[in-house]
Amino acid sequence: MKTIQFREWELVVDSDATKSVYNKVAAGKADNDLSDAFINFVNCRKTMLPDEIKTLFDALGIDANKECENTYLGKQNNDLHLYSAWFHFKGNFTSSIRKTQINDTFSIGFSKNTGSTFFKNTKDLVLVEFFVEIPWTIEKSFDL
Repeated sequence: MKTIQFREWELVVDSDATKSVYNKVAAGKADNDLSDAFINFVNCRKTMLPDEIKTLFDALGIDANKECENTYLGKQNNDLHLYSAWFHFKGNFTSSIRKTQINDTFSIGFSKNTGSTFFKNTKDLVLVEFFVEIPWTIEKSFDL
């Protein structure tokens, strides 16, 4: 276990145990959903995460391409599309803050929710949930 300071949170993480689980997962939830909204999400994966989140996920052992849960939340007034995605890591955290804004289009939080996970053993499991606004990237016009 190692301790990582990320903004308001102190995260205690077993990155090796986390990586081990993600290495056994073939794909993220959005990869298995052929709806336009999730094709759009997959198209934006390489550009949606701020650099500090990419660095954080690497330190936690999370594969950012393998979300266990993904939700399309709708088109926003700024013409971007809001999504939520869930990941887990083995460990713990300290902070009473549930969510923080990273930039204009990205926020992240941590909780003890163990639902919808790739991990068989949910003891010492932390949920990482982010919200991101991304552009519509597929040629087909937006229609849900």
